[in-house]
Amino acid sequence: QMVLPTKADATSEIKKRISVAVLPFIDLSPEKDQEYFCDGLAEELINSLIPLGNLRVASRTSAFSYKGKDLDVREIGQRLNVGTILEGSIRKAGNRLRITAQLINVADGYHLWSERYDRDLVDVFAIQEELALAIVDKLKVKLIGKEREALAKRPTDNVEAYNAYLRGRYHLNKGTRGSIDKAIEHFEEAVRLVPDYAQAYAGIAEAYHTIGFWDLLPAKEVFPKAREFAEKTIALDPASPEAYSILAMVMMYFDWDWEGAEKVFRKAIELSPNNALTRSYHSMLLMAVGKTDEAYEENRRANALDPLLDVAISALGIYFLRKGEFEEARAQFQKSIDMEPDRAPSHWLLGQALVLEKRLDEGLAEIQKAHSLLESSPMILAGLGWAYAEAGKREEALRVLEELQERSKTQFVRPYLFVKIYSALGDRDAAFDWLEKAYDVRDVSLPFILTDESLANLHQDPRFGTFLKRMRLIP
Repeated sequence: QMVLPTKADATSEIKKRISVAVLPFIDLSPEKDQEYFCDGLAEELINSLIPLGNLRVASRTSAFSYKGKDLDVREIGQRLNVGTILEGSIRKAGNRLRITAQLINVADGYHLWSERYDRDLVDVFAIQEELALAIVDKLKVKLIGKEREALAKRPTDNVEAYNAYLRGRYHLNKGTRGSIDKAIEHFEEAVRLVPDYAQAYAGIAEAYHTIGFWDLLPAKEVFPKAREFAEKTIALDPASPEAYSILAMVMMYFDWDWEGAEKVFRKAIELSPNNALTRSYHSMLLMAVGKTDEAYEENRRANALDPLLDVAISALGIYFLRKGEFEEARAQFQKSIDMEPDRAPSHWLLGQALVLEKRLDEGLAEIQKAHSLLESSPMILAGLGWAYAEAGKREEALRVLEELQERSKTQFVRPYLFVKIYSALGDRDAAFDWLEKAYDVRDVSLPFILTDESLANLHQDPRFGTFLKRMRLIP
């Protein structure tokens, strides 16, 4: 009789897999103007390797966090917890490319393989395919089913469109409002050149989702566009895990279609089971609907696949926070801070944990640190107002409310942020008034209202249960 692995065994099995991190390529071009191309080629390699079932690949976020840092490759590999590193350089002059690549064993620093490609720019697709197959071959990764065919799949043969797409990815990954707008322009240029360029449509979908998720515009203005382009991608490429992941998040954050989002997340995971980011997002859905233990297991898988993925680390901390296990929560948030000391959201989360633990002065200090690092964030400013209210500093909390009102005249400020502060102040009527406003604009915080411990003052009010029913979070 076959013995199925336990959940712990499954996570251990993930950690034992052959593993690789693809670092961003170094730009050796004469004009030093090919950073977008260097980053883009590395990211495309990562995306082609992640779906392989027998290979664990560090995410773009984790691998690129070492970009430009003067560290030995072996040390980077140890920090990323991978056995091998692919690094290289690109020299692009006119239509000529010189790409060098080395696959390095982290344990001893020796080269497992190296190659130099001197080709025309039109050969970039063949080079990308050869690089992916070389990694698979040298690491002795066993390909399953149609994985070899998928590695050879080209999203387009149009170099100009591909170039526009890579520029789009480069600007999208910067994450500012202006850079995301530029990304959309480049993606749109790519689909003008190649109307059936599925990958570029997925880029547009991700851009609109990012704008809504980070409150750069109200959800109602951008999530329908994210859905439109995700569905367009799927129509052109039914095997696009990125499109299914974006569609699932739209269904979760905008439609509040919990069952539908779960099915679409499952599809994305089926297509790319080793994608740590998708698994971490899926864990957030499970957390939102109260399936905290399932959320924990899914996030453990994400963490095993990519131990330095900050989204997974923070989500694990939030799980412990929801369970009231403050020491474990603080350890996760501190881990995130240790990786990137100036990451404001990590200080904000650590501060929230400390406040909930009634370590008010320490918690306020952490949230004030977060605010000093990112003064432009309404979310962190509201977190400071909530902490003041929890600490009994009513006047300070009211001043934060005034500042949020003032900011809302020039930028989008989520209504839910007012809910948190009014709840902590004990003003339930005001809190529920703002909850209605949050409902009307499809506030992206609302999916987590069921398990948001900062709204504890509202839980016993009959209006709270009624609100949860309207969102279909309870029967």
